[in-house]
Amino acid sequence: EAVMDIAAALNEEVRDLVAAGADVIQLDEPWLRFDPAAAERIAVKAIDRALDGVSVTTVVHLCFGYAALVKDEKPAGYAFLPQLADSVADQISIESAQPGLDLGVLADLAPKKVILGVINLADPAAETADDVARRIGTALGFIEPARLIPGPDCGMKYLPRETAFAKLRALADGASQVRQTL
Repeated sequence: EAVMDIAAALNEEVRDLVAAGADVIQLDEPWLRFDPAAAERIAVKAIDRALDGVSVTTVVHLCFGYAALVKDEKPAGYAFLPQLADSVADQISIESAQPGLDLGVLADLAPKKVILGVINLADPAAETADDVARRIGTALGFIEPARLIPGPDCGMKYLPRETAFAKLRALADGASQVRQTL
């Protein structure tokens, strides 16, 4: 009951954001990986309730935790991921660069668009465009280009500005390299 009450309250906040002009709503979900059995019972219902009636693009980000705080504890996979294909969210955002996620899971998310983390925020060195292009290319073995949105694993608030900019430049350049081959 508490989860659904929170989802209803969140829906009110989301609707207010849309009314104020937001054109994308992203829910950050840090809990699903910790209790997959409970997630199985309630997560999709709660996400759907939180996003009920929202007419803009909606995203659910499955968070493993900021790389600056959660360094070596990230699992290599999500225990609760394919089920999100049944949610009303338009897009699913997942981390893959730092945890070395098996990208075969992308096939489980049809027909959702997937924001795929291809930038490792735990590595202080910026990726090269070739690194990013390689990660995107691997993902394209499991998902069609129209459903793939490359991005960083998570937020960059703990990175120095120069590092964040260099990583984003590599993301843009790597994506451009791949786009030219499609």
